[in-house]
Amino acid sequence: MTNSTQYENQEELEQLAWAIETSVGKFKLILARCNYVNLQNQLITKLQEICPVGISILHLDKSSKALYTAIQEEFANQQIQALMIVGWESLPNLTQILSSANQVREEFRRNFNFPIVLWINQQIYQKMKRNAPDLESWSTRIKFTMNADDLRNLLQSKAELAFNNLDLNLPTEIEIKIAWQDLQINSQDLEPELKANLNFLLGMIANKNQDLDSAISYYQESLYFWQTTNNLKIQGKILYNLIICNYEKFRPKPPNSFPTIKTGEIKNYLLLTLEALKITQCLDLIFDSLDKFAVIFQDLQEWEQLKDLVQQALIFHQQENNQLLISQDYRIFAEVALAQLNYQESKKLAELGLKTLENINTTDRKENLDYQLQEQHLLLILAISQDNLNLKSKAIDNLKIAQKIGIINNQPEIYIKILTNLKRLLFANAQYIEAFDIKLEARSIEQQFGLRAFIGAGRLQSKKKAKFPGENIAPEIEASGRIIDVEELVKRIVDPNFKLIVIHGQSGVGKSSLVNAGLIPGLQNKVISYQDNLPVSIRVYKNWFAELKQKLLDVLPSRLKREYLTLDTQEEFILKLQELENNNLRTVLIFDQFEELFFYSDNREKQTFFQFLGQCLNILSLKVILSLRVDYLHLLLDCNKLESMKIISQDILSKNVLYELGNLTTENAQLTIKSLTENTTFNLEPDLINRLLQDLSGKDLAGELGSVRPIELQVVGAQLENENIRTLAEYEKYGNKQELVKRYLDEVVKDCGKENKEIANLLLYFLTDEQGTRPLKTKSELERNLQSLAAVAQENDNRLDLVLDIFVKSGLVVLLPESPADRYQLVHDYLALFIRQQQEPTLKGLKAIIAEMEKEIEQYKYILISYEKSASLDINITKEKQLEEHFLRAQRLESLGTLASGIAHDINNILTPILAAAQLLKGRFAKDEERYSQLLAIIENNAKRGAALVKQVLSFARGIKGERVIVKVKHLIVDIIQIAKQTFPISIEFTIQIQEDLRAVAGDPTQLHQVLMNLVVNARDAMPEGGNLKITADNIFIDEDYTRMHLESKVGHYIVITVIDTGMGMTPKILNRIFEPFFTTKEVGAGLGLGLSVALGIIKSHEGFITVSSQVGKGSIFKIFLPAVEVPQAPNVDILDVAPGQGELILVVDDEQQIRDVVTIILETHNYQTLTASNGIEAIAVYAQHKKRIKAVLMNIMMPEMDGITAIRTLQKMNPQVQIIACSGLNAIELLPESGEIEVQAVLLKPYTASDLLRHLNQILTNQNS
Repeated sequence: MTNSTQYENQEELEQLAWAIETSVGKFKLILARCNYVNLQNQLITKLQEICPVGISILHLDKSSKALYTAIQEEFANQQIQALMIVGWESLPNLTQILSSANQVREEFRRNFNFPIVLWINQQIYQKMKRNAPDLESWSTRIKFTMNADDLRNLLQSKAELAFNNLDLNLPTEIEIKIAWQDLQINSQDLEPELKANLNFLLGMIANKNQDLDSAISYYQESLYFWQTTNNLKIQGKILYNLIICNYEKFRPKPPNSFPTIKTGEIKNYLLLTLEALKITQCLDLIFDSLDKFAVIFQDLQEWEQLKDLVQQALIFHQQENNQLLISQDYRIFAEVALAQLNYQESKKLAELGLKTLENINTTDRKENLDYQLQEQHLLLILAISQDNLNLKSKAIDNLKIAQKIGIINNQPEIYIKILTNLKRLLFANAQYIEAFDIKLEARSIEQQFGLRAFIGAGRLQSKKKAKFPGENIAPEIEASGRIIDVEELVKRIVDPNFKLIVIHGQSGVGKSSLVNAGLIPGLQNKVISYQDNLPVSIRVYKNWFAELKQKLLDVLPSRLKREYLTLDTQEEFILKLQELENNNLRTVLIFDQFEELFFYSDNREKQTFFQFLGQCLNILSLKVILSLRVDYLHLLLDCNKLESMKIISQDILSKNVLYELGNLTTENAQLTIKSLTENTTFNLEPDLINRLLQDLSGKDLAGELGSVRPIELQVVGAQLENENIRTLAEYEKYGNKQELVKRYLDEVVKDCGKENKEIANLLLYFLTDEQGTRPLKTKSELERNLQSLAAVAQENDNRLDLVLDIFVKSGLVVLLPESPADRYQLVHDYLALFIRQQQEPTLKGLKAIIAEMEKEIEQYKYILISYEKSASLDINITKEKQLEEHFLRAQRLESLGTLASGIAHDINNILTPILAAAQLLKGRFAKDEERYSQLLAIIENNAKRGAALVKQVLSFARGIKGERVIVKVKHLIVDIIQIAKQTFPISIEFTIQIQEDLRAVAGDPTQLHQVLMNLVVNARDAMPEGGNLKITADNIFIDEDYTRMHLESKVGHYIVITVIDTGMGMTPKILNRIFEPFFTTKEVGAGLGLGLSVALGIIKSHEGFITVSSQVGKGSIFKIFLPAVEVPQAPNVDILDVAPGQGELILVVDDEQQIRDVVTIILETHNYQTLTASNGIEAIAVYAQHKKRIKAVLMNIMMPEMDGITAIRTLQKMNPQVQIIACSGLNAIELLPESGEIEVQAVLLKPYTASDLLRHLNQILTNQNS
């Protein structure tokens, strides 16, 4: 320091000492401005020497939030003469501290009767003028400087430290910048070497602040100078930093590969760096930073060079006996082996790395983050290797150990990889709940660290920054306009007129997210007046006081948490709150999802809570926040008149208490989307954002206009992210927001496991009702709903518990604890109508069957009595036939629950394109090679078999009235065995034996199918431990001798069907009664006892008879005799011989894309023109545009959005002459209204052939023209 500068600083220091001395006993603020820490320390030492007044020093640190509070806490009950405050450069929340100090400046003047000296630099002084102008205006300002030579020396010393691998802290960065500014202000030129060193320092600062372009530029400038010297060591260090910066700049974002254009440049830097450091014997710089270099080599896929470098590092680290870095070397070796799919080698090396870590002293492990990171990473590699070696159980165990280590140093990437692999293995192992828990944890962490944009139906958490620990307001809260809500709530917390705040809103508006991701971190990082905030939040109320007590203990400052503090009583709790008040801490008690208190508590417990709340509210600065759904606000009135509520004037629903939270405006929703995505790798095209806003703010599923539900934004956004949809074109390809919501729901259903998919879908459906609302249902009610569809077994079926658990955890379903039984409810209103619309077409036919089943079984006794009396009463024959049909139908419906029939509509939608396309191809390519025809025949025949099976099940379920036709019994038996094999226990074996030339019978196929189904179901029930079920069919001739022994028989040809089981058999007493109506040996609820009586009636109506024999312990034999008939040879008409079209335009309407495609091909191949629509709404729009040209409409009956019935009714209003062919996977005639209000020209049942379609179309067009 030159003499002049020293003299000036000495004068300023003496003036400062005099100002302190003359201000003893009164408040005075003095700003000592000094830009350099070393100079500041020298001046403070000299000041204490020359000033006669005792000067205390307060060192601020990163945890400091309020200047006033920091002084009070440090010097409570101490008499001090003067105070100096240092450490401002390290404060991350400097702006907030200055602002709060400015707000309470009068408190300084009133309570601090001593001079206060703030040692600050130029940068902090400028911030003070902006954020605490009133406080700054009170101050006396004294400035200390450093001359040019000292500044040069300062920069040189900092460069030497940097070249010796010492990192730059924030105060050092500030000093370097200010020193350079001071030199520039004084027009001081730097020598080339110092200029190069300064560039190196500025490069380090820019790199640390993620300004990679500036960092690269500074490093290049520095390198240009040092390349003119022989100092290869410094060149190597600059090149090392250039490599790191260039790699960070061009690092690929998964799943992209490293840009080829930059690969050569970075390889060149690598080679130059390695060569320079090798020559100067400074490779230890790379060896000690091998982690960074390994990642670069891996991305460049330079495996051999990486192995060579790691081998050198291993020798070096072994010489130093650095066990931690030796384990790191083994880990990198293992990563290379893993990348090269050498799993045995990667497993061996990972185990070696873990064994090396065991050599480290146990006491050195606990706080060593590098140790924990190496252990965790090695366990991950070991687990991946074991997984690929089919050692699944060991892999899961090691991943769980790695999981327990947690997130290290706020760097979540490795931890997320662990969770991803663990979730996948657990799911594959059918541990669905545990896998889902892991998935939720991974999603939450990704969201908190900005690695995921959308969280779906989950709850937003406060943001964490990878480099700076602590909680921050989630950016989507700030961007969405919700920051306005946060600020308004903070204002209420400050205002003494607001003691209690009740946040309320509809389900899905983001109340919990606002509290957890906005208000809590906002309060934690904000000082209001001179008080720090202490938010204490709970959302579990089963034992609310224990929960609240623990949460308070978790957040208490260490200075106020004495050892063994328990707060076991409410009195102790209140005393602790009062102590916090006395220590300038404002407690904010937050009760999220508060409606749950009412579900868990009786009246007495609720009164206890509100009495306790009243005591809390009597603490002056304490505030209480309740957050609950708007439809539960009325519950608060139960406790409104309690004495404890007088503090809020016993008006809990007043404007001063309530705070409503609504949906987002489109503008705020747009800001939210941009904020959510801009700092992640998931960037959306602007056109897609605009389209999303249109779709989300238009008339949504709940009918609301002009606003965006936060939950819907999150659900749609989450599915966009899951499927990596980033452009408008990709979005339109998938359909619309409804399709994305459907796929999101499907994702949660998929998380329940493949074997639970049916139950999960049905459960969502049963959590809605006909009005599209969300009924509350108990588990028992849901179980009964599912049992009505045979979706769960009667007992010991825990699949429902599993699905409910996952739905509740997913956020789609809420569990409401109530007495006497907990109830479940779909969590968001808008999902109810959507689920209803999606599931209704699939379940409509099955619902109708169930409704009829319930109704008819209730009436079966009355029907049977009427049926039995009909012989003696003079009843019309038609009425008698109707009663008989009802009776038979009741028995069939009883059997329906025994079969897992599936959903016929969906199966037929799969079969239709297969069948029609196969037949079309066979006709068009008849001249192709023989094998093509064989393969196509196989496709067609299998499709027909599937269609026949569906038709059989539907016919059996509905009891479609069948005329007496020629029946080939062989086909009936094969169908029955096929169904039985799919639905009966695997412990039952099947044998089938049918005579080759078996005759046919004349009969009703549905009724005969019913008889056989009854017999095989009874056989199954007779063999609970398993056995053999045998069905035979033979031709037999009955002569006169036989007829004399069996009076029901007649002379002639019969077929006999025999059903044999090896079950428990029957006693003679039971055998004599088996054909009595309502006689059953089964448990209550397992059957009505109608089966065999109905079977006997059916066989008699077919002029046949039944014989039975049985032996206890050996089984039973049922024989069915039916008269045989001759079968005429039927011609094969299933060929495409229909006349082609004349260019007529046909509108094809079907929600299945494949069906639309194949029908279009069929029609256009046969000289028709086509238009298509995917639902009723589209059909109406297309028909309106081409009304005059469309000659016929092929209309699917069951479709989402608008079904075929409604569409047909609308089309006929537009044109009463419109020609309609109705088609459906179920019986379309039954689905048409009975009133006759709509008329169709033809009905086409799926699956249909090309011939069926063309014949029907040709027929209606011919009739139209005639």
